[in-house]
Amino acid sequence: MTKKPTKKTIKSLLESLEILVKDVDNIDTSLEDTLTKYEQTIAISKELLTLLNTQKETYTVLKQKHDDLLS
Repeated sequence: MTKKPTKKTIKSLLESLEILVKDVDNIDTSLEDTLTKYEQTIAISKELLTLLNTQKETYTVLKQKHDDLLS
């Protein structure tokens, strides 16, 4: 059975960022691990911004349709 890829949501991306930040805050983390996690946070942040922009565009379209209906 093939596993379906999970859909990334704002909530799941924020949770991933939170986990990475907690990991980086750990004093026992090596510099190499910290840099790797930092790169991961940048990648997740970019995904989050893309998702938020998509949500914003969707909201704008829906709002316009709503306004058109009321006009």
